[in-house]
Amino acid sequence: MSLPAAPRETSPNDRAQSQSRRIGRRNGAARSWKQEKAGAGSAYADDDLIFCWEDGQRYEPAYVSDHFRRIRRHFGWPEALRFHDLRHTSATLAAARGEPLKVTQERLGHASAATTLRM
Repeated sequence: MSLPAAPRETSPNDRAQSQSRRIGRRNGAARSWKQEKAGAGSAYADDDLIFCWEDGQRYEPAYVSDHFRRIRRHFGWPEALRFHDLRHTSATLAAARGEPLKVTQERLGHASAATTLRM
């Protein structure tokens, strides 16, 4: 399965209006990110994103949705499964393995543990 074509061009205003969550990078991911950032030099758009192109530009939501749709079809997952549902699955699996609620809350970017518990 191949990835969709390169991202669409966006204006700085489009990027500023899109929503994003900032979460900490862990060990190997942080090293990889630092290597990508160093390789791009001053052209790197440092918005502290986890999922982005090699130059730091954010993925367009349509790119992520289209790619997830292809993955879902490839593996025969139900059409009703949305990309956002993976957040809920992640929280459920974290609880099942005993991750502290506070850690899950922070990872998901919830303002309170009550929000995390409602999932």
